[in-house]
Amino acid sequence: MAGLLLFILLQVGLERSAGFWRYVERNGRFHFDDALRFESVLRGIPRQTPFKKVFLIGTSQAREDIDVAYLNEQFKDRNIRFYDLGVIGTFYPVDLYMLKDRLIAARPDAIFYTPFVETFYTPYKIQPVNNLEYYFNPNILPYLAKHLRREDYDKDFRGDFLDVFAGSFSLFYRFRNHFDEIFYASFKYSLGVEKRPLPMDSFFTEPYPDSYFEKQIEKYKKEQRYRYTRYTDLYQDLFDVFARDVVAHDIRLIVSGCPLHPLFPKICSPQVLEGYDDFLTEQSRRIGFTFAPHAELPPFAAEEFNDFTHLTRAGRARYTRYLIDYFERELETLK
Repeated sequence: MAGLLLFILLQVGLERSAGFWRYVERNGRFHFDDALRFESVLRGIPRQTPFKKVFLIGTSQAREDIDVAYLNEQFKDRNIRFYDLGVIGTFYPVDLYMLKDRLIAARPDAIFYTPFVETFYTPYKIQPVNNLEYYFNPNILPYLAKHLRREDYDKDFRGDFLDVFAGSFSLFYRFRNHFDEIFYASFKYSLGVEKRPLPMDSFFTEPYPDSYFEKQIEKYKKEQRYRYTRYTDLYQDLFDVFARDVVAHDIRLIVSGCPLHPLFPKICSPQVLEGYDDFLTEQSRRIGFTFAPHAELPPFAAEEFNDFTHLTRAGRARYTRYLIDYFERELETLK
């Protein structure tokens, strides 16, 4: 019994240790340990600050297409600081809802959320990472039961809910495979057996070849990648709850479209694009948040994209410059 108590106290102590989280950041692998990176950033945000806090959340575009360090450099004299809380993959409203209470508890002054069509018009997928495992909140269960069928759980979740529940009570159980790898890797680095890799860039440098886009366009002529499903109703329901709760806590909510390749309309029907914009436009009016549709963004050239949705280094730089001007206008009221 004493050993169990000591083990629990050790976990609690490490969870609250800034040094431990610096160790995780230094030794974590960018893609594989992205959920730990998110955890580290969120836990490192001070609750009371002399500056205004803006959380950048959303899909991998939010994580990879915005130069947060440059934003902070530009706004350091404006009493505003940005935090990169974008998540690898699609970051569905399921994930958004599960993290809602933690995001609100961190007391941001504003949240800048960048979904895109996939966020609302594809079934929930646990690839490339299982966000259900990392961000699980049992409050999601009534919504899943309301909207989904048994075959949805078997096909799209494929997870052991008992395992997920256990992880929600223990950070070290939830990230056990990650910590094993991090501890082992850092041990090899310290012995000089392996050289510590340089930090990975969180953005792409070169576009895919034209053949990639041609194959994708041909593929999605035969099967619609983005379409209305039962999940769309689930996502819209969860987004509604998220937005209402954020606004009710007097947090400025900005929902923005993200840059899309000029060829993107060839893999997405006009009806889906219109439905996506119409839903968020109506929600913004009813709930009272700001919605900036994709059409309000400056046009981006094909060579500024790696694929249909992710920017290259040049595209990322231009999008960040656009956001500096945008935030100077939209965040003026935070001062």
